[in-house]
Amino acid sequence: MVATIRLKRGAERRARGGHLWIYGEEVERPSVLPDPGEAVRVVDSRGAFVATAAYHPHAPIAGRILSRRDGEVVDGAFVRRRLGRALAARGVAVPGREAFRLVHGEADGLPGLVVDRYGPLAVVQPNSAWSERVLGDVLEALRGTPGIGAALVRADSSAREAEGLTRRVEIGFGEVPGEALVEEGGLSFAFSPWTGQKTGLFLDMRDNRERCLPWFPERRVLDLFGYVGQWAVRAAGEGAREAVTVDSSADASARAAGNASRNGLGGAVRAVRADVFEWLREGGGAFDVVICDPPAFVKSRRHLDEGTARYHHLNQLALRAVVDGGVLVTASCSHNLDEATLEEIVAIAAHRQGREVLRIYRGGQSADHPILPRHPGSAYLKCLAFVVRGSPS
Repeated sequence: MVATIRLKRGAERRARGGHLWIYGEEVERPSVLPDPGEAVRVVDSRGAFVATAAYHPHAPIAGRILSRRDGEVVDGAFVRRRLGRALAARGVAVPGREAFRLVHGEADGLPGLVVDRYGPLAVVQPNSAWSERVLGDVLEALRGTPGIGAALVRADSSAREAEGLTRRVEIGFGEVPGEALVEEGGLSFAFSPWTGQKTGLFLDMRDNRERCLPWFPERRVLDLFGYVGQWAVRAAGEGAREAVTVDSSADASARAAGNASRNGLGGAVRAVRADVFEWLREGGGAFDVVICDPPAFVKSRRHLDEGTARYHHLNQLALRAVVDGGVLVTASCSHNLDEATLEEIVAIAAHRQGREVLRIYRGGQSADHPILPRHPGSAYLKCLAFVVRGSPS
């Protein structure tokens, strides 16, 4: 028997309008609480069916909608269908790509689940109680996917804390290497699927990198929060005079230098281990192109003011490093910081320096990270590029 959860009066409007999350304050507390991650039948205040959702009695997001078809069974076959549908969508969005996001959570109808594919290796992040419950079905579906020979479970995301889940990293199946290699733009990049950030690489900026390639030849390029050097090495590969990548992690800096050498670009790439804010404050230099791709400073709405202040500070420092006529590429992966605010942050920082910025590009997450228009949570990445005029005061 599937448990039933009743919504408060009027709370069904958002869910019926296309949103995929039901918040705790919208739910009439049931007399018997379903287990975390259990699939439940959601009805409105009059008892009419709304959706089948993964329920969590204690998390801020009480329900993650799984299906809007009354009576659809959420089982292993359901997971296999959704994963097959996600794979088919990637065949349209990013055909021929060896490294891509195979499952992007709610956007693929598998809430809280992330699967990144690196050739024959799948790295799985079950970030919700429901995706943890169906992990066995997910791994079985991946095992049957052509070309996938191994899976690593990276159940170590901070997102799990909201649903009371502990952290671990373990092999799902197959032989998982300590280091993996992927190709991007004819260059190879090594990373650790076991300990690297997220699932090992950041795949969501690839389309933005491709768009920025024409700005790199014969330029001096600065890559802030460079991780394993994807931006810097791509810039050097396009003929940048020099590409400097800065990251506070010793492992990331070593891997960035290694990736440059691996591609015969060691002479054009300089990997610096330093705190980005301190390095910029000390005057790291003047650059033709500055890429500023920081981690999420706004983890939740309650961190909005603090995080926004950090974006202001960072972009002010980054602008000082851009020469007159140069380009600033700045990004935010904070869902709660919208694009208009990011653009305003750059405009204010430029004004304070007596400079002018002209926006020449706006982008977002790569096509393998699809967006559901009626579900804001599926869109998170903003990437803006500006020509910077004048010298900093």
